[in-house]
Amino acid sequence: MIATTLEVASRALSFVSPDDRDTWIRMGMALKAEYGDDARDAWLKWSSASDGYNNGAALSSWKSFKNGGKIGIGSLFSEAQAAGFSFGQDDLNVPPEILAAQKKARDERAAKAESDRLARAAAASNRAKSQWRMAAVDGVSPYLERKQVVGESCRYLADGAIVVPMMRYDAEPPTMVGKQQINADGSKKYSGGMDKTGAACRLGQPPTDGDAISICEGYATGLSVRAAYQFSVPVFIAFDTSGLLSTARILRARYPSSPILFCADDDYLTGGKGVEKAQAAATDIGNASVVLPVFTTPRRATKTDETLPMLTDFNDLHCAEGLAAVSALLYAPANVVPHAPTVVAGDSTAPEVKQGSLESLLQHFALVYGKTDVWDSLNKQLLKKSAFAAFSGATLAKAWLAHPDRKTIDAKDLPLLKGGRAISSRSGGGGDPLKDLHDRYVLLYGTETVWDRAARRVVGLAALRAAYPDLAGRWLESPHRTMVDAENLVFDPSLQVDPETHINMFNGYPLVPQKNDVLAALVLELLESLCSSERNGAEVFEWLLKWLAYPLQNPGAKMSTAVLMFGEKQGTGKSLFFDGIMRPIYGEYGTTAGQHQLESTFTDWRSRKTFVLFEEVLGRAERHNYIGTIKHMITGKDMRINPKGLPERVEDNHLNSVFLSNERQPLPLDAEDRRFLVVEALNHMPTTFYSRFKQAIKDGASAAFYEFLLSYPVDDFNEHSKPLRTDSKDAVITFGLPSWEVFYQRWRDSEVDAPYCSCVTDELHAVYQRWCERAGEKKLSLTKFSELISGREVKSRKWIKDGALKKKMRTVLLVGEDAEAKLDDDVTRFRNILEIKA
Repeated sequence: MIATTLEVASRALSFVSPDDRDTWIRMGMALKAEYGDDARDAWLKWSSASDGYNNGAALSSWKSFKNGGKIGIGSLFSEAQAAGFSFGQDDLNVPPEILAAQKKARDERAAKAESDRLARAAAASNRAKSQWRMAAVDGVSPYLERKQVVGESCRYLADGAIVVPMMRYDAEPPTMVGKQQINADGSKKYSGGMDKTGAACRLGQPPTDGDAISICEGYATGLSVRAAYQFSVPVFIAFDTSGLLSTARILRARYPSSPILFCADDDYLTGGKGVEKAQAAATDIGNASVVLPVFTTPRRATKTDETLPMLTDFNDLHCAEGLAAVSALLYAPANVVPHAPTVVAGDSTAPEVKQGSLESLLQHFALVYGKTDVWDSLNKQLLKKSAFAAFSGATLAKAWLAHPDRKTIDAKDLPLLKGGRAISSRSGGGGDPLKDLHDRYVLLYGTETVWDRAARRVVGLAALRAAYPDLAGRWLESPHRTMVDAENLVFDPSLQVDPETHINMFNGYPLVPQKNDVLAALVLELLESLCSSERNGAEVFEWLLKWLAYPLQNPGAKMSTAVLMFGEKQGTGKSLFFDGIMRPIYGEYGTTAGQHQLESTFTDWRSRKTFVLFEEVLGRAERHNYIGTIKHMITGKDMRINPKGLPERVEDNHLNSVFLSNERQPLPLDAEDRRFLVVEALNHMPTTFYSRFKQAIKDGASAAFYEFLLSYPVDDFNEHSKPLRTDSKDAVITFGLPSWEVFYQRWRDSEVDAPYCSCVTDELHAVYQRWCERAGEKKLSLTKFSELISGREVKSRKWIKDGALKKKMRTVLLVGEDAEAKLDDDVTRFRNILEIKA
């Protein structure tokens, strides 16, 4: 590398013409790579000599140049020397300290550029994961309908767009690094700032080493290839030609024995870049082949020819000539692009047969018994005799019909057909009911239970046998049945478990957030009213908003706190807010519970839940019986799920709880409670407000408030943020205190007829008994009182004066500093006041 100064580089630059755009860009990149933003003015001054110079465009271009880019300063000097520039002796005799400073500056710029790139990539990954969680599992896509394919491994947005995850499959577990959004009109957008290198999307179940694998560029192309393979071969989407090699290398490292087939695009109008990149990738990884779509339908000869369609990929072939045309190419080695590696990837169960051969017809086609129709087992299509002859040719069709090895199928053994094509009763996989079971159910090893992917719940084998009496046994014996360890059935809203080894019972919140400031403001008005009766109502309102927002911004966050909202006044809107606004956000992952659920031995109501709303959870007689269960639900790490008729299992605890009550003492709280934010709702809004609020719920207030919470700044608030102390909490605590605790607080605060000082325990007990008689409280024995009060003050056995000279060993409470030194005086003072007040 040439080491010199910016001044020398500027002089060299003056020899180069700025009129050629490519040269203009390369010179800017070279300067910024070497000198950073210090070179901007020199480049702009040089650029201004061009006839087409635009200062705003030049500034934008400069900002887009990367620090530490691939174009170095040597490119500038090479261009300048070609135009007549030559170095002077002084140009190359740069002092070492200047060279060192320049190198340090370059390294710092490169390090910052790399740090910024990683930060942008991490932010893109987090945004993509959030957008993926918020997108719907089911939906409608005009784009997919036009492409004649069914979506797989994607999610749906309300405007008809789909979200395709971009994963790095060399990570453990595979990590989402970004997303491709395909809008209804077919336009595509990637996550801004993401690192696309090696990012892919798998269609189908994870392969095992040795299984056939296909790689495609585009999502719709991959879906067509999947359908042509009868959904039996996993297909990886590389998204563009530049991703083919990096995706292939990752897959080859993961599956060293698997044959890989590149289903390349035929970019015949743009120089064949797709097939070139696919061939290069296939050669690089080995044990791989490349196949191109072959069209019989006329297609345009030039890019500007609007009279014929532009047909380049396998989805175009699918739409123009049918899925059978795609299948025929995938199973035909003769169509492999020349000079690619010789191994052909395909359905591992299908022998290699040549397209249009008699062997192929004998393998894939069967005559329907008693009819002239022909069943295409490869494409699940029923063909008329004339269509079959047109497809295979009259000569081959006649030879096939007369061949002794020709297959025959009974009409009753055909799957359900629509328009001659097999349709699936559930999954669209081809109408095979056993395949439906393969797709829908997963055996949980170690139990007699299965995971139902469609209903998203655990069911027993007995229920499966009752639903499928003829198929359950075949499914259990099938080598294609999926099985995972029972402990790998998890509930992980944070989506951190490996989807290839675990079943995650969380599938994303169903509600799609919708921005509507008017509806969100109405919800905030009600929540503020509910908090307004507290003396620190503004702080309570802000804390509660953060508590509601945090687990939605961080799905899976287990708050170590809960909300208790009560009030003897009914109709303040407690249930209207929490049941009408908050619970719908969580969908199937939210529930309402009461005393019956707490008392029940069956606890599956807690399974797969992140939000539970308790309404009048405990009667007065049971309040102390279940407080331990409630505490564990708030702070416990996991919980035992005991469904009726199914084995018990352990599930991570992601429950966040809200308790509502109209009782004065809804729950018994400890004096030093750290779990509950307690709010007493006393204030009513006008009647017309509640009418408007109920209409707002119908108009989508939940979705609007969901959007508001997702963007609400939580700052340093987290799962362990302590709840605020409120007057109502102090009142609830006091209401539930036992008599000895109330007495102790009154004694400590000088509200009883005895000084707060060291004393004999039985003498303090005598004061306690008189206080109980006046206050109507239940008395405790001396033994119990002495043990309980020793939790508040130090209890000890000491010699004290008993009369003028005599000393006795007595049980005393030591209160305050230097208690032992003042013990005799304090005991005397306590006794004197007792005698006066007695």
